[in-house]
Amino acid sequence: MSHNGTSPASFVLVIGNANQRSNAVEARKVNIDAVSTFAADIAAGRANDRIGTSLELQNDRLRVWHLRLAPGQRLPFHRHDRPYFWTVLTDGKGRSRFDDGRVVDIVYRKGETKYFDLNPQNMFIHDLQNTGTEELLFVTVEFAPQA
Repeated sequence: MSHNGTSPASFVLVIGNANQRSNAVEARKVNIDAVSTFAADIAAGRANDRIGTSLELQNDRLRVWHLRLAPGQRLPFHRHDRPYFWTVLTDGKGRSRFDDGRVVDIVYRKGETKYFDLNPQNMFIHDLQNTGTEELLFVTVEFAPQA
């Protein structure tokens, strides 16, 4: 029940990315109470800079992460606030929920690489869940913030 004694309201989130917008966009009804459940996780994500499951190398110029997710496993909300790139080492599927309310389903292809030029002013917070049937494996390199 909501605070006024009625059933919780629902709304529709669009799930997909710009390349999927034509006829492949999927809409899901999301309970407002469920979305507010993530508010605390998103707030905690602001302080979480662990963008992988293991930190393999760190120095004053960069950090190298491995991200390994079994089917159904989720990396908690975390922030991206510095330049970085990732390369996926396996084919797979994932879902990310973002601090701006977006929920994005992604199909990853082995060898795909993405770069993000970020800083504290254009940072974002998200989680990542493996929605596929096989392990999802990434190598991610974060660069030290530029002065």
